[in-house]
Amino acid sequence: MCKSRSSFITDKLLFLPSASSRYETNLKKNMSSSSYRPIANATPLGLLAFGTTTAILSAGLATIAEKDRNAALTVGFAFGFGGVVQFLAGIIEFIRNNEFSATAFCVYGGFWLSYGVWKIMETTGVFIPDANTLSYYAAAWAVVTFILLIQTFKINAAIALLFFNLTFFFVLLSAAEQKSSDSFLMKFTGGWGIWTALSAVYAAAGELTNTTYEKELIPMGNFGEVDYGIASPGKGESVVKKTEALTGNIA
Repeated sequence: MCKSRSSFITDKLLFLPSASSRYETNLKKNMSSSSYRPIANATPLGLLAFGTTTAILSAGLATIAEKDRNAALTVGFAFGFGGVVQFLAGIIEFIRNNEFSATAFCVYGGFWLSYGVWKIMETTGVFIPDANTLSYYAAAWAVVTFILLIQTFKINAAIALLFFNLTFFFVLLSAAEQKSSDSFLMKFTGGWGIWTALSAVYAAAGELTNTTYEKELIPMGNFGEVDYGIASPGKGESVVKKTEALTGNIA
């Protein structure tokens, strides 16, 4: 008796490998192939881009650097290092399947680019902000940073400290940019910004050093076990070990 077309298709589908098994097979082939090249960890680059640009901005706020020259330098860094480089680090982290780093670097890359555009428009007279405009701008970023801060409690203490410092920095900046704020508050905000930048540099040094030497030489306070090894999808994890744990040893 001839089978109906629908039953024939159903029988064929029963013998097709599942999507997950096909994925595991392909992953094993890629891992065992000499042509496999893991994607490098872009987190240290993104952290250094953010920390350096933040330090330059904060030096001007704290009046450590001459105001006009520092403002020009900040705009340059906002476009180049803090903006474009950090945003590209975020794109790389998206490819590595590291959602938090990807989101954070793209968000703050966009922040620095928007800050640079703002300052150029203000300097050229295209846009003249009200006295409290920057205060509202900083308040909005404080909310965004707080949302990211909550996520850091699944990563490590170094990143959590960075985002706590950054949240408080935006709160201070919002208050310091109010009409009634005094110069002491602005200088304190600049000092806190430098401290925030240092915490970013520490996290970058820890991420880079620990990944390079494949062990934790610089304490990060990881919230859970992390395998420092070859650059791989996911934060600081060895793709070989992770794959073996999920699918069995690679032949």
